[in-house]
Amino acid sequence: MEKLENRGGVRGKKRFSSRIRRIFSLNHNLKNDDEARSSIARAAELGVINSCDILPVYREFKKPSHEEFAEPTRWSLMNALTETVKKYSPQRVDHSYLALNRAFGLDGRPAEIFA
Repeated sequence: MEKLENRGGVRGKKRFSSRIRRIFSLNHNLKNDDEARSSIARAAELGVINSCDILPVYREFKKPSHEEFAEPTRWSLMNALTETVKKYSPQRVDHSYLALNRAFGLDGRPAEIFA
């Protein structure tokens, strides 16, 4: 990891560090089911998922297909969203992943989904 940090000079180090911080912030637990539900509804508002997929995303979040995502973290919520997005058309998937990055703040801006 240190080699990756050193590749871009000082500015590259800062960008790399901020990306790592954003990714690690996804390991925070969600406070309760209400926060999960409101975040999923917010994801639909932001265009990450279709509104008809709110319940399937919540079900995937509560009983994930992959046991690694059993803990109720932001990362698990992101996984539940991506599991649902997989069924979309290629054009919709592209739009959803761009919206997902924006929603979770992985594009360098503040996260919009947990507002």
